[in-house]
Amino acid sequence: MTPIWITGFATTFVGAGIGGLISILMNGYRRSTGTLYAACAGAILGMMGFEIVPEVLEYGGWATVAAGFLAGLFLFWMIHLVFHFPTRPSGRKTDKPVFLLTLAIIIHNFPIGIMMAAGDPVEMSASLMQTLVLHNVPEGMILFMPLVAAGLKFVAMFMITFLIAFPVGAGAVFGEMLGLQHERLSAFLISLSVGMIYRIATKEIYPEAVRLSSNAYSLFVAVVSFLLMGLFLLWV
Repeated sequence: MTPIWITGFATTFVGAGIGGLISILMNGYRRSTGTLYAACAGAILGMMGFEIVPEVLEYGGWATVAAGFLAGLFLFWMIHLVFHFPTRPSGRKTDKPVFLLTLAIIIHNFPIGIMMAAGDPVEMSASLMQTLVLHNVPEGMILFMPLVAAGLKFVAMFMITFLIAFPVGAGAVFGEMLGLQHERLSAFLISLSVGMIYRIATKEIYPEAVRLSSNAYSLFVAVVSFLLMGLFLLWV
């Protein structure tokens, strides 16, 4: 049987990579960069609303989820105080959404690895691995949409894919060493990442979409993206 940490790393890497390829294809057919940012904001909110939050509520409870969410908002605010991001002549801080999204997904993926390892060991069938890959496709899309829009090189995108997949493997190793389910801790960490990702979508990504196009058009694209993400997650 393949070690769980390898399975977690590989499925995350492949799924996020597929999401990145889809983002590249979307970039080729977009009306503007603003469309890509609006689609990213809608996809983020859709993934949180249809998948992450309902799942984390099941084993964490409202109090843990609320505490983690508020901690994520606070961490987002602290990062803005501590870190300074380079700006283009237009005043646009292009690296900020990419940095914050990457950090939030890293925080999100570590407890995912713990939960994969802490449960009862099962044989990873081909169908189960395909499901894990598909569940990581939206994560790759929401991360790589702003990366593609910012014009990052393939090597940088490959390294970031590795960076977000590594915590799943590390979390699985930690979970195997721990040998126990720490559901509330995992729920808190995932909720913390949700708080960060929510603030990134509403404060960094969507306003950039509006700046590059219009409020009405950005809202339309975001709503369509939100619904499509929901349909995809319900289908998977």
